[in-house]
Amino acid sequence: MKTIKLMLTIMACLVAFQLSAAEGDGPNLDLEHALTEKKALIEEYLPLTGQEKQAFWPLYENYMKELVKLFERRTALNKVLMDKQKTITAEQARAMVDEHLDIVSESVKLKKSMLAKLRKKIPDVKILKYFQVEIKIEAAYFYLLSENIPLLK
Repeated sequence: MKTIKLMLTIMACLVAFQLSAAEGDGPNLDLEHALTEKKALIEEYLPLTGQEKQAFWPLYENYMKELVKLFERRTALNKVLMDKQKTITAEQARAMVDEHLDIVSESVKLKKSMLAKLRKKIPDVKILKYFQVEIKIEAAYFYLLSENIPLLK
């Protein structure tokens, strides 16, 4: 139950950050809190030996720096979408779809890079546990985000 509450807290923070940033008024506090909570969730779910921790956490920190850059790009994209709800042009729509797919593509590349690095440092079963947490958080984030950003009219 604690894990579910923690995951919901992470999602609420991420979505709140996205929506407040899209509206032009949000400090980084919700994002920082979400990242801290996410790390706590991973620590709870992923039992690592001392040597594995020394290998995993620096890789994770670098991975998260790059993931946050993609998150910020997605936030900017969502801001444009919300701002242009009723006035979007074909050119803007094309650029938004291209940017969305670029973000998705870069996200997959980032995950594959992380996987390759992790495979050199920790056992595959633990890698799977880690990616399960990442996938669940990402799925919940996209679900909550989709609930709060309306379709174009």
